[in-house]
Amino acid sequence: MRFFLQFLIFLVFTSVASAQSVAIKQNIPQAKMVGSHCFRVFGLRIYHIELWSNDGNFDYNQPLALSITYDKNFSASQLAKKTATEMQKVNQLNVEKIQKYQAYIDTLFVDVKKNQNKTAIFMPNGVLKIFLEQQKIAEINDLQFAKDFLNIWLSAKSSYPEMSFALTKLR
Repeated sequence: MRFFLQFLIFLVFTSVASAQSVAIKQNIPQAKMVGSHCFRVFGLRIYHIELWSNDGNFDYNQPLALSITYDKNFSASQLAKKTATEMQKVNQLNVEKIQKYQAYIDTLFVDVKKNQNKTAIFMPNGVLKIFLEQQKIAEINDLQFAKDFLNIWLSAKSSYPEMSFALTKLR
């Protein structure tokens, strides 16, 4: 029985990792996990999130991958609205800046279903690529937008600082 449980745990973790690794491996071949977190609201699991980098440390001066596996279905409009709200709050963006970003935000999201994976690949030159499963759905070349977007999860000013710390290991 113990072996069977260990085997099931192994299957779960390897299937999740392999589903996430193709987009990451193609864009950051030497990627090492920086941190991970299971995001819950009122005890309900919303998504599992992982941060990857070349050297296993968080630093915007190197390629990063932020990978989210959803535990619920979300519409593109739900995700876009929450993203705009969080970007404005975390980065203290003025109305003009968030209006400029809205065009970018609208291209980043499609409906997602439970167990689907979405990965954001950040390059230090400002390129941000978004993948749903292994299909690229968006590419934006704006360094400040890319950082402001990732700061939703990675900034110490995030709405969920415990998640930020779990991902970046920074306080």
